[in-house]
Amino acid sequence: MRVLHITRDLPPAAKGGISTAVAGLVSALERVECRCGVVSFDGWRPSRRAGESTEPSVEQKGQSSVLRVSGPSDLAAARRFCLGFSPDLIHVHHGMLWDFAAGLKGALQVPLVFTVHVHQAALNALRGVEERTASLNGQERALEEADLVCTPSVACSNAVEATYASLETRTTRLGVEDTESARAAVMTRSPGELETLTYVGRFADVKGTREFLEVARLLLARRSRLRVRVVGGVPDNAKADRRWRRRWREDTPVDLVDRLE
Repeated sequence: MRVLHITRDLPPAAKGGISTAVAGLVSALERVECRCGVVSFDGWRPSRRAGESTEPSVEQKGQSSVLRVSGPSDLAAARRFCLGFSPDLIHVHHGMLWDFAAGLKGALQVPLVFTVHVHQAALNALRGVEERTASLNGQERALEEADLVCTPSVACSNAVEATYASLETRTTRLGVEDTESARAAVMTRSPGELETLTYVGRFADVKGTREFLEVARLLLARRSRLRVRVVGGVPDNAKADRRWRRRWREDTPVDLVDRLE
């Protein structure tokens, strides 16, 4: 089977959960002998002025072919890549990319699958955003037109189906890479070893970062052997990244600050 993924920021250009999830999905599909093509809209800016058409190079990542798109000038090459790949299925991972994928359906006559990695209506409500964003408009069109809609959790499925009563979604949970090093780390832990709590993710109000830091302070105060390791930040926004770090230092007792790395 040949699966074409239309996504954003495929690693190593990883700036969020979507790129990480798609990379894992491509890897899993390869293990069951599916051929994957990926069009990755890296740092995509649809408003960027279109210049002369360019011909981005095609990368080989394992058994997969990857074309990276950065602006409107690359779209013609991306369409040729998709038609040449001749997929059996197109899997779209962001609403803003739906128009591009839908434009391929007439030529390829294959099903379009859409995954709701982020429920835009719920996200906007959490952030207090009232205007209609491009992400929301694209996602709503995808939900209306997709042949199959997938979500990563039951909670997300319930939220989508509450808005689209006639829509049936499929919950397909995201996986975790199983590696020898990960298993070895679990199996060799000694009872006397320091406890470590690890947070991995982008820092944001809607990601629960503030709540995590509050819980970390409580646990550090109660567990003298605990250390907290945070892997993440705010990509492309050093000012916001520094603000989160400063918030931790200013709101945390001095004797606990250095136990978070």
